[in-house]
Amino acid sequence: MYSYSHLLRAAEDSKMKRPVRFRSTEFLWLAPFLGIALIASGLLRPSPRFPLPAQYRTVVDAGGTPVPIALPFRGIALTGYPNGYLENTRSPELLVYAGKPSDRRRFANDVMSWVYPEVLKNDALWNAHLFRETDSPFPEIETLLAYNPSVYLGCGGPPDVARRVGLPVYNCGVPGGSFSLHRPDLRTKIGCGLPPDPTQRLYPQHYVKEGGYYSESYLFPGLRSLSALIGNPAIAEPRIDSYCQAVLDLQQELQPSSLTHRLRVSALGEDRGNLPRAGVLDAEADFWPRGDDGERLLALDPDIIFITGLNASPREFMRDPRRQGLKAVLERRVYKRFGGGITTKPIAMRWIAEIAYPERLPPEVRQLLRDRMFASFGYRLSEDQIDEMLNVNQNSSSAGAERFTRGYRTANEERSAR
Repeated sequence: MYSYSHLLRAAEDSKMKRPVRFRSTEFLWLAPFLGIALIASGLLRPSPRFPLPAQYRTVVDAGGTPVPIALPFRGIALTGYPNGYLENTRSPELLVYAGKPSDRRRFANDVMSWVYPEVLKNDALWNAHLFRETDSPFPEIETLLAYNPSVYLGCGGPPDVARRVGLPVYNCGVPGGSFSLHRPDLRTKIGCGLPPDPTQRLYPQHYVKEGGYYSESYLFPGLRSLSALIGNPAIAEPRIDSYCQAVLDLQQELQPSSLTHRLRVSALGEDRGNLPRAGVLDAEADFWPRGDDGERLLALDPDIIFITGLNASPREFMRDPRRQGLKAVLERRVYKRFGGGITTKPIAMRWIAEIAYPERLPPEVRQLLRDRMFASFGYRLSEDQIDEMLNVNQNSSSAGAERFTRGYRTANEERSAR
């Protein structure tokens, strides 16, 4: 007879000889991981590459990249705000996409929406879908193809991936995308006569920090670039000449070199090289104090302060108890800045000069603005629109701002009228 232990050992031996069988359900836990692996492998597939169009012309963009523009021309899709494009090209008919609804709301408050109301009113030009992922390195290529334009215009540009897959992306910015690497040669004519050379005497540290020392450092390349894009490069130089003539007219009338005392100004947002043309000195040229905006201004204590739309209104600015000791506040010489692009920038320089030296210049800003807009666009500004551009309401509490109001007459004109 076999003992119990012998029987147990025999049973175990028989189990070891029996083949092991697995049920298929035991592997179900692997399914999610296999799915993830398949999805991940899909991300590794090569990006599509769109072929060149059958017919095209090549234009070199501001970054030096040759861009094929499909022919016949199917239009331009902007990556955002259309103001600069419209001011430079005056070609609203070429747009197939202008921007997001937020861009549309912003555009509604811009001068170009007055000149080209058809762009603002055309619902087909605005939606939230195209370029919705422009901040992402992986935009949805399908959405970029929605309008099938001949070119995607990016002042700053959509992501590089759009260009890598062969889409015609045109960068309209400053050549090379860097002011510091592409400054104009200030010892030669840059378009508006021979301006002061800041590398020698005026504001050398600002020129080192800011390649856009003169407005034309970016306005002229932008105009030339977009003119070439729309196939009409000849329009650029006459507009540049007109800009420069307006700058030279101011110089001849103001004669800044004859000023015995120049006022010091703080003008956030204004290109530094424009200040000498208006006869004023940049208060920050030789002194760059640290601290917040309030501390900086207290240390500078400029004669005049020009604030931007991001700051408070001049009235609010001057009521702030922290600023009561500023010379500009005591004399009510705080103004909301008037700026603009290639059309109105020379008038903005004159606006600064008329504020600083009203005794030297007659009050001609309103008329010059009216004339320049009509000459450039055939558009007649209304008195209300001029008030809005010159921030007449916001500057009503500031000294001397009445010269920019409609119907203003100088003391001599008042005496002559009696």
